[in-house]
Amino acid sequence: MYTKILNYIETLMESKPELPLWNIESIKQGKKPAWNYIDGCMISSLIELYKTTKEQKYIDFILNFVDYYVSEPIVENDAKGVGPFIMAFTELIKLK
Repeated sequence: MYTKILNYIETLMESKPELPLWNIESIKQGKKPAWNYIDGCMISSLIELYKTTKEQKYIDFILNFVDYYVSEPIVENDAKGVGPFIMAFTELIKLK
């Protein structure tokens, strides 16, 4: 029943943090990817999938993705996505 959805999620997880497929519109506009609200939604969704399935691949993807952006240079006064990032990270900590 959920095969198409899971296949779609697998396709999204094949993307790299610097070129996330769920932000393809920004990439096509030539914008450099930066952590944003959509990333927080995606990571939160993967956390929920992990809670349901206990499949390590979701945690591995999350950690790789978040590690990429944690090392991103800080841009002053740019708070986009901070709330979802903190929420996703808090959920991740609860899983360990």
